Amino acid sequence: MKKLLLIATGGTIAASQTENGLTPTLDAKQLLSCLPMQLQQQYQIDCQQLMNIDSAEMTPADWVEIAKAIYQQISDYDGFVISHGTDTMAYTAAALKFMLPGLNKPLVLTGSQRPLIVANSDAPGNLEAAFTVAASNLPGVMVVFANRIIDGCHAYKFHVSADDAFISIGAQEIGRVKDGKLIINNPPQLTAEKLQLNIDYDQRIALIRLFPGISEQAIIAAAAGARAVVITAYGAGNIPPVAAATIKRLQEQGIKIVLHSYCLEGDMNAGLYASGAANLGVEVSDLPGPAIVAKMICQP
Repeated sequence: MKKLLLIATGGTIAASQTENGLTPTLDAKQLLSCLPMQLQQQYQIDCQQLMNIDSAEMTPADWVEIAKAIYQQISDYDGFVISHGTDTMAYTAAALKFMLPGLNKPLVLTGSQRPLIVANSDAPGNLEAAFTVAASNLPGVMVVFANRIIDGCHAYKFHVSADDAFISIGAQEIGRVKDGKLIINNPPQLTAEKLQLNIDYDQRIALIRLFPGISEQAIIAAAAGARAVVITAYGAGNIPPVAAATIKRLQEQGIKIVLHSYCLEGDMNAGLYASGAANLGVEVSDLPGPAIVAKMICQP
């Protein structure tokens, strides 16, 4: 019998209505109670309440607590499910990929668009699918939502409220859960030979989205105090002349620059156009924005 652990962190899935709006109030045991009895009998499922916050409150320090909880209990369980708010789930999933390289057991993040306690909540279905994946032999960090199985570094929340809110950006999704079974199209690969716990981080980064007419002063101000800057460029990696000149200034100050596109699909090619950033020596990434941010924070 597979032994699984639910780590609850809060989010909409655990929320109830208060005078100030939805707030996480349910605990891990209450989340488990919604699982079908057949599933509860099929696996040995333990639970741990690590925190109970809206995911908008999630910080890199919280990522560290989650990573440590997994690392410390890795020998005790065959798989893990983390219940999490949807707003920053993609950030946490990517961060855990970087903090736990070499993870050879399934670590699944899931949540819901409507609280568990409301009628027609999507929470029970997402939890059931998540535990199905957690009981598999798939290694590494994944997001399971609306039966999609997505690599933790490629998950992206593209819809505010739809049940099927997450898509895979920059890679084919791993697969689907259908009728309690896994359909795998793109099996995940181990990122290291042995599990490691890398919990050093530095959140002194800045995000700059280019727009027509952006000024040098705006870029410099946004980058103030940062050790790394993520720049959202046009199309294949194109930037205006003012941005090119300012990037060179930032690089002279020792600031790392990472470039990605505001487009959600398609490969970056910063050398395709004369206005591309290829000759600036910047890192160009096809990862979605949340994963780039997590990588920059977790790999100082």
